[in-house]
Amino acid sequence: MSIHIIGVPFSNLVRSVLLCCEEKNIAYSLGMQYQAHPIELKSSALTALNPLGKIPVLVHDDFILSETQSILRYLDRQFPSTSLQGRNNREQALIDQWCAVFNQQTDLICVRNYLLEWAFPKGDNGQLRTDVIAKAKPAVEQHLALLSGVLGDKPYWVGEALSLADLLLLPMLDYLLALPDGDTLFGPAENLRAYTQRLQQRPSSRKILRPKNQPA
Repeated sequence: MSIHIIGVPFSNLVRSVLLCCEEKNIAYSLGMQYQAHPIELKSSALTALNPLGKIPVLVHDDFILSETQSILRYLDRQFPSTSLQGRNNREQALIDQWCAVFNQQTDLICVRNYLLEWAFPKGDNGQLRTDVIAKAKPAVEQHLALLSGVLGDKPYWVGEALSLADLLLLPMLDYLLALPDGDTLFGPAENLRAYTQRLQQRPSSRKILRPKNQPA
């Protein structure tokens, strides 16, 4: 049984999938190729595998699957050694709920509208557009405050064990905390900082989240 992840290692969404594989001890390969043929981002070769043209894409033998949440759930069911979807139906429902929030809202507010400007500045001569950063920052701060309130003093996002929700959120928080203004962003959300730093110490995180690269 062969698992191949089509994607780039600095993508926060790809990193969530890789963290899942590491936590579940799933052997995998990673790279922008399929059946020994290179695949470029935004290429017709990629849209042939995922009509939306996005990464990650999972290739499991002859089975192809896209969309990060679907990939995470598939891997957790296909390799049931350690469950990452909760201990009961209610925990699973909450994990599903928060995965949707993280994928649809947190990723948009914190990554697409904010982190990517730091990682890939679009100003003249590749300069950082400080006006774009300043405009997007309040929404990031508000969202982190919301997440901080939800987390409270819990050890994990849902229940008493690591779940897919944690794995989807962690790469985004990891990148935010490493920004030049990371201390400012997390200043009012000390519990969220501690949660991030604790999960960063897991063996899976030490392998996947280091060295730091750019989100995508």
